[in-house]
Amino acid sequence: MTYRSTLRVPSALTAAMIAASCAAGPSDPGAPPGSVSGMVAYTGAEPGVLRVAVFATFPPFGPPVAETAIDEPSFPQPYQVAGLPPGRYFVLAMIDTSPEDGDRYHPDVDPGGAFGRHDSPRSVMLDVARAATGVDVELVAPSPSSPWGR
Repeated sequence: MTYRSTLRVPSALTAAMIAASCAAGPSDPGAPPGSVSGMVAYTGAEPGVLRVAVFATFPPFGPPVAETAIDEPSFPQPYQVAGLPPGRYFVLAMIDTSPEDGDRYHPDVDPGGAFGRHDSPRSVMLDVARAATGVDVELVAPSPSSPWGR
């Protein structure tokens, strides 16, 4: 028995459509906003402000699309980030142990995580005026050998 496979090369239009469907971020900025919510889990003891941010790209580049800050979190900590237009997003969280540097993430001192896994986040699709629930994040302890600190 002989098996034959055929490789089909997509047309430029098909390739453009595939690339557009994989792009993250708002798909219709004029649509009614939605929200993302879930629980943030952490078993460590580092004090600080819990920041949950929604980004259009991963790794994140620039400011988040939206975010929330919880001054005195109690884990597991519920959160909600509202005001999001429809689109594909990445949800990241951190405990900001040194707020004097702004809200920058330093993985060697700040616990951090993402929806999915901290080293392989999953995206969240948000439809018009919808709420994405159960978008849970587990924070990992800070580590000087974190790949995010390089």
